[in-house]
Amino acid sequence: GLFMFDFDWCYTLPYIHPWWLPPFPDIKPDILFKVSQTVNGVEVPIYEEDPATETRWDVDQLPPLGVTLIVEGDVVMPDDPITPITGDFEVHGIGRVLISQMDSEGYADTSGSGDVVKAKDSPFGSAIDIKGQFKNALSGKYYQVLYAKWANDTTSPGPGDFAPILNDTWPIAQKVGSNWVTVQKSPVSLPGVGDGCYQIPDYTDLFTTSKEILIRWRTHREDLGAPRYPNGKYRLMVKAYESDGSPVALPAGGSTTLDVRIDNTPPVASIKENITVSGGTVLTCPDPKPPGMICDNPAVCGIIYVEPGKTVRIRFDAYDDQDHFKRYSLSYRTGHAITGNIASKEFTGPPREDHGFTSETADWAIAGLSQCGYEVRLVVWDRTINGYQYIHRREDFIHLILLEKPTP
Repeated sequence: GLFMFDFDWCYTLPYIHPWWLPPFPDIKPDILFKVSQTVNGVEVPIYEEDPATETRWDVDQLPPLGVTLIVEGDVVMPDDPITPITGDFEVHGIGRVLISQMDSEGYADTSGSGDVVKAKDSPFGSAIDIKGQFKNALSGKYYQVLYAKWANDTTSPGPGDFAPILNDTWPIAQKVGSNWVTVQKSPVSLPGVGDGCYQIPDYTDLFTTSKEILIRWRTHREDLGAPRYPNGKYRLMVKAYESDGSPVALPAGGSTTLDVRIDNTPPVASIKENITVSGGTVLTCPDPKPPGMICDNPAVCGIIYVEPGKTVRIRFDAYDDQDHFKRYSLSYRTGHAITGNIASKEFTGPPREDHGFTSETADWAIAGLSQCGYEVRLVVWDRTINGYQYIHRREDFIHLILLEKPTP
């Protein structure tokens, strides 16, 4: 596997280090790790080795090599204890998106914060972590997350429209003895309630992670090829129960519902075949091409001759059927990691509804480019996030050959 460690480094003080040299980090980080592996029965450290001379990934061994991560000293706590809430229950949000960063239509907007998502008018999709918290006194009891789809943007679901979210599990880490193990948080069935119930965690437990996740809702599930949760606006509701299925009243000083907009349809990226060339003196080939004729032939074999003032017009579609378009980028690459931008556009909003671009054109000025093969690539994103990052992008590409203009 790939292990990545982040340390907060200390710096030496000026009076013990020459002032004219830049400060260097303390050689002792806040947390000390020892990473070792067993090579042919001998334990060998691999931390800070020189990959050019000391790497052992190519050593033949049966069974295959294993890597063990050993923490020196006491175990590192997975997270801090969760601060108790004042009421019975609170919805915290979805992933890294706080409920305060979601509007009444179920969209996320973290563009004004320091969050890495930088979402703007973003719906949600795929597997999303619905986060919330019960008061500590309810630990050990059970809860259920139910959903209902809005009939339209103005007609909210009624009490009889809700059904439990079923079949969803997610991993959590727990300390068992002296070892940390990964287990699945799985639903159980309660008398008179049915399936889709989960036990309320002990929020004071330092040796269990992911206690804020109420459910990992896989919104992209399909049943016999049909989406279980079609695109649209949903209302989620949380209910609590005793182990015998009797209800626990909620809330006192909190909210049990959350509105969320779901979009599991990716955007469209499509480059058209009718590429045209303008400028210069080399003609575009007729079809069929006369024998011996020197001409641009982008439609058949992608050949275009480079001349001053010549442009290649590319037609393409870059849109989102759910009107959640975010961005498109049309670029080229050639040779050894040589790239260049041709055109790009991005959602700025308002309005929130942005379909994108159909039959869009971009003129690529090819004067000065080297004789080589080129890949022209279109990448389209929509604004759907999973609470942590953007998840929908689609690509299309074509290949063209740029040649030097033949000598008459």
